[in-house]
Amino acid sequence: MDLKRTAKSTMTPFELDHGDRLIYTRADGDTVTIELLDTQASVIERDYARYGMNAMKGDISIYGFSCRLLVNGQEVEIQREVGSQKSFYEPLEIAGTHLWLDAVSAIFDTSFGHRPSPGGFMIEKDFLSGWVCMPRKAARFVIQDSGNSICPEPIHPWFDNPQPQLRIENCYNGEDCWMGPYGGAYAHCGLDVNMPESLDNPLLGLVIFFILGFILIYFPYKKFVESGEYGKESDTKEA
Repeated sequence: MDLKRTAKSTMTPFELDHGDRLIYTRADGDTVTIELLDTQASVIERDYARYGMNAMKGDISIYGFSCRLLVNGQEVEIQREVGSQKSFYEPLEIAGTHLWLDAVSAIFDTSFGHRPSPGGFMIEKDFLSGWVCMPRKAARFVIQDSGNSICPEPIHPWFDNPQPQLRIENCYNGEDCWMGPYGGAYAHCGLDVNMPESLDNPLLGLVIFFILGFILIYFPYKKFVESGEYGKESDTKEA
């Protein structure tokens, strides 16, 4: 099956099954054809005990996955790791685009029946809440013209990070990045970043102040209005 997408100011996600093609039109009018040939996934390391935490389900500390593609007729391979510092990776630059491999369905163990899959080893952590990491097809990607910023507007860090990038050791127990092996077996549909214990960020403190103020004022006021007491004249008359 052919899937057609055109460049825009933001990143473009897409999914492919084996044999499917993306026909992507760059902003300059040139097209890039990407065909998915194959996907693989495997456990790289089983040493969850090193985090000093009891594994909830398994012992996976690092796993990997990959895909083989034809990009304008050129065969390329993208390899990924999850649970190590390599989780935070740079995209492949090819044919005037940046191409990210986000996930492959071969990662996931769906033996409990929520989605059909050829097998795998990671369990969806947040499936019962309706959040899933597993692609609906064999692989999920993101593509963008290589000359563009990932966001058309200025973006800034949302917390004070003295390091130039995220560190895997600061992701919960040291493993819990996007799809990280939480508890040695669960693919987490999120990214946990450990924050300082003290609220030394003035902006964060101000946001929390207003949220708490809203909760403490709005809900009692709403209850008072709904009770019918608001605006009701007193039945007590002056003597």
